Amino acid sequence: MNERSPHARERVEGPGAVEESLRLHAPHVLGALVRALGRFDPAEDAVQEALSAGYRSWTVDGVPEDPRSWSIRVGYRRMVDLLRAERRLAEAGARFTLPVGDRDRAARAVAVMRVLYLVFNEGCTASAGEELSRVDLVAEAIRSARMLRVALPEEAEAAGLLAMMLLLWSRRAARTGADGVLVPLEEQDRSLWDVEAIEEGRYLLERADRLR
Repeated sequence: MNERSPHARERVEGPGAVEESLRLHAPHVLGALVRALGRFDPAEDAVQEALSAGYRSWTVDGVPEDPRSWSIRVGYRRMVDLLRAERRLAEAGARFTLPVGDRDRAARAVAVMRVLYLVFNEGCTASAGEELSRVDLVAEAIRSARMLRVALPEEAEAAGLLAMMLLLWSRRAARTGADGVLVPLEEQDRSLWDVEAIEEGRYLLERADRLR
């Protein structure tokens, strides 16, 4: 009887299955890279490159047995390379700024917010594992959303995104009962809701309305 190699790969049914696997693991890879090295922008770029490398490799050789670890390993190497390049440029006196053009700035903001939403959504409704939510992913998404709002204080969408996260996550303690089953909104114990998060979320919604 042949034992399966830990590095064995499984054939998948076409590019669609590969894309689904990449989509499933992307938020976890981003969260792992940000936690490991503490930088969101290079982590986002590294994840995109890891996903591209995964697509090229997996459509030919099959999906690895542990695709998440594979993607984290590739993304980590790429992120380290990016950080080294940034450090060399910084030492040479280069300055890193947000895009100055309205179109470039808006496009960059939309891309970042899309990734943050995916990470937050995956954390709230975990697609794998025994838990219904992943606190680590949600915390990372909220932290990064706060950073984005500081960088873009006049962007209504940045304030709205953070507001949405805070308002949804404010109910986390009441979402499930003692048996782990989801509790409908109308049946939740509102004394368990996070009042501070709700107040901040409402303030941010009002701020977003004023900016539109």
